[in-house]
Amino acid sequence: MRKLLLLSITFIIISCVKDNNGIILNFYNFPNPFHPETENTKFRAILDLTGVSSFDWELKIYSEDSSTVYEASGSVGTPSSPFDILWAGRDNRGNIVKNGIYRSWLIIKVTKTTSGYSGDTYKADFYTVVK
Repeated sequence: MRKLLLLSITFIIISCVKDNNGIILNFYNFPNPFHPETENTKFRAILDLTGVSSFDWELKIYSEDSSTVYEASGSVGTPSSPFDILWAGRDNRGNIVKNGIYRSWLIIKVTKTTSGYSGDTYKADFYTVVK
């Protein structure tokens, strides 16, 4: 059990290291791990918003078997960084998710720049532990 826990923690830390994700400089959540019975977790994206006037976003969370657990989306007309999304650890039906490791994807589509309309899409992922 101890070896599995250490492997999970190592895996999560390694997954924080990002290559070039366009305007998404960093994406993570805290607390991680978290207990959805007693707390929420906050997903945070550090963004380079140079020239960005507005964007649409999606947060998708997948279970270990790649099933979609949770999806949320929205639009931001006056972007700021950091950009935060709160998750209560519940699936799309409102049920508390099971303990495990979940893969989270943030997708940002730039809808308008200071020089006009865009359409560029950027993605970043992170692993979240639910206890």
